Amino acid sequence: MKQTKDYIRISQLLAKEMSESMSAEDMEELKRWQAESGGHAQLIESIKKSGSLDEKQASYAQIDSNKAWEKLNAKLIAQEVVDKPRVLPIVLKIAAALLFPVAILSVLWMYDPPEEQLAEHKLETIMPGSDKAVLLLPDGTSWNLDSTVDSVLFSEGQTEIHNSNKQLIYHSNAGAENTSMAEEWHKLIIPKGGTYHLVLADGTSVWLNSESELEYTKQLHSAVRLVKLKGEAYFDVSEDKNRPFVVESPKMDIRVYGTQFNIKAYKDDKVSEATLVEGSVGVKLKNEAGVLNEHMLKPDMQISFQHGMTHGVIRNVKACNYAAWKDGIFRFNDEELSEILKTLARWYDVDVFYQNQSVKQIRFSGEMKRFDNLDTILKLMEIGSDVAFEINERTIIAREK
Repeated sequence: MKQTKDYIRISQLLAKEMSESMSAEDMEELKRWQAESGGHAQLIESIKKSGSLDEKQASYAQIDSNKAWEKLNAKLIAQEVVDKPRVLPIVLKIAAALLFPVAILSVLWMYDPPEEQLAEHKLETIMPGSDKAVLLLPDGTSWNLDSTVDSVLFSEGQTEIHNSNKQLIYHSNAGAENTSMAEEWHKLIIPKGGTYHLVLADGTSVWLNSESELEYTKQLHSAVRLVKLKGEAYFDVSEDKNRPFVVESPKMDIRVYGTQFNIKAYKDDKVSEATLVEGSVGVKLKNEAGVLNEHMLKPDMQISFQHGMTHGVIRNVKACNYAAWKDGIFRFNDEELSEILKTLARWYDVDVFYQNQSVKQIRFSGEMKRFDNLDTILKLMEIGSDVAFEINERTIIAREK
């Protein structure tokens, strides 16, 4: 296992380099190893390019690398049937992940592991979500939108509505100013295990996450372009300085003229949050009694509002991390397992049961591919952690190891 330990050492040097804590001696050691073969150089380059490692350096010191190594070492000893030349480069990638705050989850983004390394125990294969939604019209008519429905075109009043290439697009005819028609509300419903892209009549793009609903008028001709959201969505609002765009959600309202932002406002979550990517927004926090206060956000700022409180918390973040889901990536930053599994449950359409309530508070950071199978994700989360998972039909069972 000496060679394997050497790979762990190289991963430590890479971690130091990314966190700008590398000494001259460390740099020489890394250069010598890199120069030993073209394979070494290529492997280091691939790791540096895999998933923005610079974003992970802040929490480097949180990882218990000794504990992670012990668990990884035990797994490798138990898997002697795997060819060493094939295993060792992967070990380096696993080790680099373990030593960064992305912990286990970043391994999914960095490479596709051999099945032999994930076969410690069998979990039922549960496929990821897909593009699907239900469009509910004012007269009660509903349209099921999924990958089997493509290039559907129908016309309603002054608006043509296309469902094409996994997105719903509203085209408002030029010169149409029928305000009575504009008051007819449409609703796009995203089930568990679904996601969908919507383009409103004003050109605004909306990506809706699983278990979300958006209500909107089909033409958006009113002085205020109003939509109503339950769940999570990413908005790229078409600029119109004369007509603000307002997103109403249960605990916060957002007012913009043209910008990009993510809002997460699930009814069963304790916290609602809005994250600004570009532009500026005004956020009104509210409860059953009415508006509590209003805040202005600038890019890379996030406001979170715990339900039952009277004020929100504003902090600086990397906004792109909170919108990565729409691009097929989940990113978690020091989040409790209970919140991570809630997110996974919505996407994979499963339930969660905890045999030990204490595991809910275990924290993970990292990123993973949104379209990987659930069993792959859970197996990799187990490595180097004190959590074990089982899948019983469509229920995740989480327990202490």
